[in-house]
Amino acid sequence: MTDLALGIALDSALDSALDSALDFGTALPAPQPWDERTSTMTTSDEFTAISEPQTQAMRADLEEQLQWREVQLRDLRAAVDGGNDDTARLALLADVAATERAVAELRRALERIEEGSYGRCADCAGAIPFGRLKIRPLARYCIACQRRHEIR
Repeated sequence: MTDLALGIALDSALDSALDSALDFGTALPAPQPWDERTSTMTTSDEFTAISEPQTQAMRADLEEQLQWREVQLRDLRAAVDGGNDDTARLALLADVAATERAVAELRRALERIEEGSYGRCADCAGAIPFGRLKIRPLARYCIACQRRHEIR
C-alpha cells in the first residue's frame, strides 16, 4: 500500500472511529450502582444542582474511568507497535485516537471538579442537574444549551 493510500485509509478510519466515539457517555464503562455518597439530595435530582458528596462520588467514578482508559490506551499503543497488517493497524490507530480523546475529556472533567465548575453549564453557567450527570458524567452543558449546540 502506498503512503498516500495508507494516509487516505487512515484518515477515513479515524473519521469513522471519532464519529462513533462522539458520545462519550456510551463509550465509557457501565456505571456502577450508586451508594450512600450520592444520597444527600433533598428534592428531585432532575432539577437539583450537584452537592459536595455527589461531586466526590462523581470524582471517584471519573478517576476510575480514567484509569481504565489509560490502561486501554497503553494496551492499544502496544498492539499498534506489535506489527500488524495495514488494515488491523489502521483499526488500532483509530481506536487509539478515540481512546486518547476519551482520556482528554475525562481529564477535563476532573479539572472542572478541581476548579469548582463541574456541574455548571459551560454556556449559561446554570446548574447541570445531578440526574443528567449520573447518566452523562462528562456533560458540559445543561439540557437547553445542549439542544442549542445540537441544532448548530
